[in-house]
Amino acid sequence: MKRNSTEFKAIASGNPLLLKEAEAKTELQKWSRRKKSHDQNQRALKQTIEQKTKEIENLTRRLPLAEKVADRSVDTSGDKFRIEIGDDFRVPGQPYVFTERAKAAEFFNTHRDLGGRLRLDARAGIRGDLGVLATVGGQPISVRYDSATVYFEVDDMPQIRRTLARNDWFNTTSAGFITRMENLAKTAPQQPASINNLLQDAQQRLSDAKSLYGQEFPYTEELKEAQNKYQQICELLAADEDSQQPQHQETLTTATYKDTEEMRQRKPLNRKEKETWEATAAKYANQDVDWQQIAQYCPVKDDGPTYNHQYDYDYHQPTTPQYRDERTR
Repeated sequence: MKRNSTEFKAIASGNPLLLKEAEAKTELQKWSRRKKSHDQNQRALKQTIEQKTKEIENLTRRLPLAEKVADRSVDTSGDKFRIEIGDDFRVPGQPYVFTERAKAAEFFNTHRDLGGRLRLDARAGIRGDLGVLATVGGQPISVRYDSATVYFEVDDMPQIRRTLARNDWFNTTSAGFITRMENLAKTAPQQPASINNLLQDAQQRLSDAKSLYGQEFPYTEELKEAQNKYQQICELLAADEDSQQPQHQETLTTATYKDTEEMRQRKPLNRKEKETWEATAAKYANQDVDWQQIAQYCPVKDDGPTYNHQYDYDYHQPTTPQYRDERTR
């Protein structure tokens, strides 16, 4: 059986009740830790239930919309390419529908500054929403921006998003600009399956959490038994100390203090100092101890003009047979 430091100290004291107290306390701490861990797990399960419930509601709401967005997707690979410029970005007298990437790139290369709006807003640190920049692959691509970033989002599905550093808006090639929008539109058909997977995972986690939440602590009886045992031992220790205290006090007579002229010249110990010393003396009354060493832990009285700042242990110790033998040597 592995013992901790508290139990070893109890063994060294020679009092069997102290050892039982240490063992009972160790046992109580073990079950208390398990109870605390159980309670923490229950709180975590409650939080999981709340989070997954909200997540399921959100995913359930998004799924029909994702299916609608996916249904409007069209293929733009190869010669099927088609892009339509948004209403707010059309230039009078110029085409706004392109079936060739090169011509679309030329348009964006010429009008990417959007009338200087982005540059002016960038200097002022303004956030803005440009609306639908273009429709590609059947998906309207909206553009928002803040002081540092431009956001490309599929209209009606802001979760489908790509970002571009604001400075790169003016530096990215027009061909790369169009490719970025095409790739964004291609992710739309994948959204229903992705949301379904997330929904199934959230439902499974919610089910698992509900099956575990509300379970009682499985070691309630063991914890209660450990609490009762520890309380009983503490009561026995208290009773043992009460029964021994008068006996120790009887050994502390006035003969404990040497009645000398030198001692009378000093101020007597105050109540707190006397109680501290008597309690220490009573504790070691029947043990083989070094009283000079014990005196180091007793209160030092330095209010007398002739006192040498070291406790006069020779005048303050119980009248045990061992002590009397040492005095007569």
